[in-house]
Amino acid sequence: MQTGDDDSNSASSQPVAVSEVTIGSAVEKGAGEPTAAMTDDGAAARSSNGVDGGEEEAESVIEDKFGHITAEKQASEIRLPELKEEASKLADAVVGGTVKAAQSWHYPPVRHDWCIPSCSEGYRSLVKPDGEVEYDLHLQKPYSLDEKVDFLATEEVMEGLEVRPHIFRHELLQAFSLHLFAKRPVDPITDLPSFRRSLARRVALAALQIRLNVGGRSDDPAFTFVEFNQLDSAREGCAVCSLDLTAEPSRWRDAICKSLSEIRKLGLFGVTPGEMERYASALMTDAEQLAAQGDRISHGDQLAYLMETVANGHTFMSPEQSYEMTANALSTMTLEEVNQAAKELCSHITAIGGEAQSEGSLVAVACCPKTDNKDGPDYCDEQSLLQCIKEACKIEVEPEEDVVVPYSLVPEDELMQANESLIMDFTFPTTNVGNVGFGENVKLGITGTEAVMQIVREVLVGFHWEEDALGRSKQSFRSAHESLQKNLEGKTTEMIMESMTQNDKRFLSIDVDTVNAVTLDDAKNAVMSQLLPSKLEVSTSGDFDVSEVLDLVLKYLGSIPNDANNEFAPKEMASDPSDEYGSVPALKLPGKHIDLELSDSDPRAVSYVAGTAPNLWGYLADGSTVAEKVAKADKKASEYDQQRRSHPLFANVALALVAEILNRRLFSTVRERKQLTYDANFSFTGFERLKGGWFLVTVTASKENAQKALDACKETLHALRKSNPISPDNLESAKRVVLNRHEGELRSSSYWAMMMSGLQEESIPLKGPLSMTDFHAVVDAITTKDLQLTLECLGLDDKELYTAIGKTVQPEGVVQDEVVKASPMAGMSRGGALMAKSREY
Repeated sequence: MQTGDDDSNSASSQPVAVSEVTIGSAVEKGAGEPTAAMTDDGAAARSSNGVDGGEEEAESVIEDKFGHITAEKQASEIRLPELKEEASKLADAVVGGTVKAAQSWHYPPVRHDWCIPSCSEGYRSLVKPDGEVEYDLHLQKPYSLDEKVDFLATEEVMEGLEVRPHIFRHELLQAFSLHLFAKRPVDPITDLPSFRRSLARRVALAALQIRLNVGGRSDDPAFTFVEFNQLDSAREGCAVCSLDLTAEPSRWRDAICKSLSEIRKLGLFGVTPGEMERYASALMTDAEQLAAQGDRISHGDQLAYLMETVANGHTFMSPEQSYEMTANALSTMTLEEVNQAAKELCSHITAIGGEAQSEGSLVAVACCPKTDNKDGPDYCDEQSLLQCIKEACKIEVEPEEDVVVPYSLVPEDELMQANESLIMDFTFPTTNVGNVGFGENVKLGITGTEAVMQIVREVLVGFHWEEDALGRSKQSFRSAHESLQKNLEGKTTEMIMESMTQNDKRFLSIDVDTVNAVTLDDAKNAVMSQLLPSKLEVSTSGDFDVSEVLDLVLKYLGSIPNDANNEFAPKEMASDPSDEYGSVPALKLPGKHIDLELSDSDPRAVSYVAGTAPNLWGYLADGSTVAEKVAKADKKASEYDQQRRSHPLFANVALALVAEILNRRLFSTVRERKQLTYDANFSFTGFERLKGGWFLVTVTASKENAQKALDACKETLHALRKSNPISPDNLESAKRVVLNRHEGELRSSSYWAMMMSGLQEESIPLKGPLSMTDFHAVVDAITTKDLQLTLECLGLDDKELYTAIGKTVQPEGVVQDEVVKASPMAGMSRGGALMAKSREY
């Protein structure tokens, strides 16, 4: 089990300098200094530590270089007096009546079709902008068209409320998906009341998402994925409230009815007191964790957050200030405020059923498989989609029942009855979760560490196996297999693996018949046979209190009986732990070439070159190692060479460097020199416990160049061994990339947990403490000769290579859409208008 805390994206433990630039002001702040503190009247207290050269001068320079390009400013820079007035009108027309002019200069100059509650009088100027502009650049006026244009059909479902349905169909689509969205003006967060409204929306959204997730847990769920959210988008210049779902093509009506019913239930009846308490506490926990990690946020993330905040008109706050404001806002937030936010969030849905007043436009975009059977359950067109949405909004709904969530999953008396111990050495940090109340009245819940330990214990000794969960899992595997059969890359890879492994099912996708044959007992026996306490290793990482974490390990995991789950233990065990997982099947020689044609209206091709390789730690399928083969090939190796190559991490590092060098060579040869592709990639399978593996070269190309690209890949592999071996420059460049990647990933807790996973397992004998402490030293010590000898451990001879080319073919009866080419414009051709004129002569 690998676990880590929430600082997995930490980029630096150093204080982050934040520079905030708004029009007319420039403020530079350190991470620990106050940035902007919100008050009830919206005032923001700002501080500055001074700017070299004077604050006014700095602000003037910033305003001149980065300020708004107004119509007056543009006109003042035009030297011809007769053009100044028209230029000013043109500049006004660009932003006239748009969100850029009405809300934020950072927004794009567009006009939106809003969908807002009818009582939102403050947004009237945004619905129908006041005044007229000289140039109708946004095409708001009607015009006669030279050619017939099919606009999206729009139907008024209630007075003032329209729905625009649109369907996209394709023969390779395996599922039905729906994106139903409405646009709303961004509500700037500038004071405590507006911040409290935003938190109320987040509580309502969290409650709805959990309800939708629970609704998907059944023997036959209506949808496979569903999400409802509202996000402020500076790029779009609006807040987008959207419902996204995917479902089986035959269940698309059920999926829409189920999801819209839950949204309507939230809009009509709101959240329960228990839901508000739980999700408000979750917001408080998130704010507390962010404040604790405030000095570890990367500069890029800080800058992106700052730009998004300023662009949307929100007040920028440091993590510490956000935590304080969250505590203040939640301490005074009421259930009525949350339910009002829920009502506004869902108003565009409840209005369809006449249960609320809203006006504007909704857009419903659906993607579904292409079928000619219009009477089948999986057929969907614009009219049936619209009808289903209207029917779903008339289904009777009832208020949600409040649920009491237990404080702890494991009763204390159960822990006291156990007397066997299981000792694990790991680290894990977290804060309290499930807190109740705020400020001085807060009642702390259990820590996240304790919650994780409880869950692990329940999985080991008290897990409840459900038929509906097995059904959802089966459906996921069936969908994945069916999608693979219509995916060019996936199907071609599957065929080459079938050939290389002689159809070994361990390395292939699970077919539908095999999935259907799995019973609940089969699944239970397979999973529990791997959860024997004596075979478990727990790897955790982060900032932590050692004694606290070890006490929890002893309390929840150490009290599990040592013979727990013995009834599921495999009857036969390998005598040698390193042989417990076996090896990949021996490669049948000589290699083969495979051609695949797949029906798809998009003409393209993909080529593969594959062969044998060691696993991640240098073990080959026959049990030999890279270190042994290198030592045998280099009879004149010095004592230092022998010492370096005997290091447990040698093969791991050597293979990483080989992969990096081969990727660079493929890019240089196949793309840059021969211009046959935009993408060529080399990778290893990277098994840890299973001995042996394969390498795979993937190159995408046009159908005409697929064979040439494949030959170029083989040529590159052969040249690296003989005519153009690895150079010192190649090695140094690869070392820099590998070390930089390693250094970057070391900032992530999940990477540390991954590196620790398997340290105590005998099935990975070369993975130990040295693989973590000596990484830099081993990388620095590798030589070009080491890599040349490592290359010989790969199956690169022609007779050992398996190749494949997958191409798409035009489906029968499909007519290519006629492409209408734009008329030539100045600057479109190479050299611009001047060169185009010279070529005419």
